[in-house]
Amino acid sequence: MKIEPTSDLSVSALIGAVVTTADGCELGVVVDVRFGIADHKVILWIRQDGNGINGIDWDHLSGATLSLQSPHC
Repeated sequence: MKIEPTSDLSVSALIGAVVTTADGCELGVVVDVRFGIADHKVILWIRQDGNGINGIDWDHLSGATLSLQSPHC
């Protein structure tokens, strides 16, 4: 699914998305999204092959792509 930078979607749509860096390196799959109310941070928790589950600050994803996956029935 292709979305535009101005697209509006729910946070649940990000679960299962594949995160890829600007240079094409696949970081992993989004398993959770958390919000830091006090510091206004958005953290994507991603599952990485061989590296478990790690949080990445949304601000550090400049240039990265999120490939949304269709739900499996």
